[in-house]
Amino acid sequence: MSGLNCAASVEALPSGIRYGEIVYDKANFGLLSIGIANYSIFGNGASILAGAPYLSLNAESFLLNGLALDDPLVIGDGLIPAGNQVFTQMSGFYGTKIPRLINQTNLVVHTGAPSQTVDLLQQLQVLAPGWFP
Repeated sequence: MSGLNCAASVEALPSGIRYGEIVYDKANFGLLSIGIANYSIFGNGASILAGAPYLSLNAESFLLNGLALDDPLVIGDGLIPAGNQVFTQMSGFYGTKIPRLINQTNLVVHTGAPSQTVDLLQQLQVLAPGWFP
């Protein structure tokens, strides 16, 4: 990742490939699973699910740096803020970019993103028209 944060590395990406991304922008920072028992790494110093690991209050303060869990700057997929999921906006990127797909309808957390086959198929259809049903 540190290599991709360098403009020279981004410029070295093959230009003949079409690039796009899927952005999830509904989860509060720290939310890693949803369902019967939502799980966030932020337990506010109290155990919410027996045996589940939570960050200490010091770790929470350090990561949030004064922001709330639902601050627009950190809303994303629970782990990565939406703005940081957009790699084609990185300095030096010059490859063929397509519009990013932003999931506007469902709460999708980082741990569940790979299983979002509808979103993956939709983006693949845009990247390679005619290749995917």
